[in-house]
Amino acid sequence: MNITLNPHQTYLIEEFADEYQEQHMSRRDMLRRVLLITGSIPITASTLFSLGCGTASPADKAASATATATATVAATPAVAATPGVSPPTPRSPSPRSPSPAPPRRSRRTWPVPVAPAPIPAS
Repeated sequence: MNITLNPHQTYLIEEFADEYQEQHMSRRDMLRRVLLITGSIPITASTLFSLGCGTASPADKAASATATATATVAATPAVAATPGVSPPTPRSPSPRSPSPAPPRRSRRTWPVPVAPAPIPAS
């Protein structure tokens, strides 16, 4: 299958790629807009890759690695080791069972048509 973009579509995609590279647009927003223009995920991916939007820049990778390391350290709880004291255990779920879900209501239906009354013979 051969897909050809018209000049207007090409112009818009190139502008979106430039806006993303200048950090005026999020990657998600750029992908969404280009996908709406092309109508195909493979075409969107190959077009953006050819425009240089396929890989993260070294600065983005370094920032991502720093954020991941910070999140890992922040998520690790600091537990002091005290002799003879065991660390706290996570709480178990409540012994009470959750309340049952309310019964589902049926969809609203139209009244069943009634056959017309017979016409009396004269």
